[in-house]
Amino acid sequence: MNSEWGEKSSADLMSRYVSKETGYGVPEEGWRICLAHEFKEKRKPFQAKDVSLSNVLEHVGLGVRYLKWWYKKTQVEKKAPFIDMFRAQPLRQIYGAPLGGIGGGTITRGWRGEFCRWQLNPGMYHYKTVTANQFTVCLRRGGQTVYQQVLSVERPPTLQGWNWGYCGEYAFYHALYPRAWTVYQLPGQNVTLTCRQISPVIPHDYQDSSLPVAVFVWDVENNNDYALDVSIMFTMVNGSGHKDDKSGGHWNEPFHLEKEGEAVSGVLLHHCLAVNPYTLCIAAREQADKVAAALAAGCSVPPGSRSSLEFCLTWDMPTITFGSREREHTRRYARFFGSKGDAAPSLAHYALTHYRRWESSIEEWQRPVLQDSSLPSWYKSALFNELYFVVDGGTVWTELPEDADVSGGVRGEDGGLPAQPAVVKEFGRFAYLEGQEYRMYNTYDVHFYASFALIMLWPKLALSVQYEIAGSVVQQDPTERLHLMSGRCSPVKAQNVVPHDIGDPDDEPWQRVNAYLIHDTADWKDLNLKFVLQVYRDFHLTQDRQYLQDMWPVCQVHLTPMY
Repeated sequence: MNSEWGEKSSADLMSRYVSKETGYGVPEEGWRICLAHEFKEKRKPFQAKDVSLSNVLEHVGLGVRYLKWWYKKTQVEKKAPFIDMFRAQPLRQIYGAPLGGIGGGTITRGWRGEFCRWQLNPGMYHYKTVTANQFTVCLRRGGQTVYQQVLSVERPPTLQGWNWGYCGEYAFYHALYPRAWTVYQLPGQNVTLTCRQISPVIPHDYQDSSLPVAVFVWDVENNNDYALDVSIMFTMVNGSGHKDDKSGGHWNEPFHLEKEGEAVSGVLLHHCLAVNPYTLCIAAREQADKVAAALAAGCSVPPGSRSSLEFCLTWDMPTITFGSREREHTRRYARFFGSKGDAAPSLAHYALTHYRRWESSIEEWQRPVLQDSSLPSWYKSALFNELYFVVDGGTVWTELPEDADVSGGVRGEDGGLPAQPAVVKEFGRFAYLEGQEYRMYNTYDVHFYASFALIMLWPKLALSVQYEIAGSVVQQDPTERLHLMSGRCSPVKAQNVVPHDIGDPDDEPWQRVNAYLIHDTADWKDLNLKFVLQVYRDFHLTQDRQYLQDMWPVCQVHLTPMY
């Protein structure tokens, strides 16, 4: 998402069609765009023709070495390169706020409403818009259907029986992460729909923030002088549009869960893969004046009044393996909802009965910034919307295995790292990518800057990352490998230096660090110093003396002259 949407064509559409109806509860601050907007600037990935001849000549050796490495990786090992120069993703200006909490995988909706990016396997992205994943509205008056529309501006060649092609000039999208709003004026109906998308990304909350759930609250405003029966249908395909959708064995089943006086109904979509199977769940909340059958929920809206419908999307993949398939990891949320793969109904029920509390916490967190008149609007928007990467950065949040030793041997009578630091044991392991196409976890030179978001909002995760990095400092991997820039061989990991990264999700992160092999980072001057500076900053903000005591021996190693 961009911090500002203010291109003139989109602004004209907004003022012309939707200025009178701003939707229910849409904030003033954030990123806003009309669904009919077309970007004038067509962005493209970096291409070979953009490189000067002198640059080409200078990097011929790198190019040859990379090509050989790329061929071996893709054709022999059948793996995805951590940087793929030959299969870059097209730069599509379609994405909106991602769905879900931290570290349980993500599904991204585009600002036009598509379900278009999937990261269920940790760190591995699949870019596919699934056409049938839609919301559809139906208005009935006196028992007769007066309006029915798929709330999508697309006109796909499939599913011809559906009424596609909603006029995007009558709708806009608004993002203020971790929430987003899509406001639809139904042409000729005097009805406004506001879809509010909520994900549980809540500062200092280490339980609900880990949940792989998202809630969609549809506020229906009937501005007519007669009553309407309004229903919204949520459709979802069993899968993500990947080729494994056709592998067979997948199955669906309805469910109904009632507890503590609250009832939820929906459909479970079991995706039965040999590796990392999961269950998608779409659910609606039942209330006294509403009905829910599978994925259609309806309500009666009196004239000149408003009502709401509540849906939930969850995905349950509690245990995961990375690309090496060497060991199984348990996601953080499984601590609270179990690791058997049967938690989707409970997750949906919990989300639909707790989202109001989440919103209250989010509003309390954001209010001081949003009400600060000294800050420009673009800054307020960017400050929150750019936090999306904490969730959608290929992020994984797992429990620390019982047999894990993260100390790296930095232990002794005079202090040092415990084998299982209390903060890692209690709050788990956290990792996020340098970039969705730059696939390395916790790349330390850039984490140094991004970590301010963690230490301010989820400080226990920031400390957990530091303990894992500290433990890897004294470790070494003497395996010789070719570095692509220099053409020289050197050890994968030198002793007493901070690793560049803690690994590739297509391999076995934490166990094998330094996926990066373009340069030998052992002689980089900034990594060790950035570690020391982070220790000081983290202690200053948390006043955690145990943390400082544990980190001091590692800082001494870092500050010892290496050359």
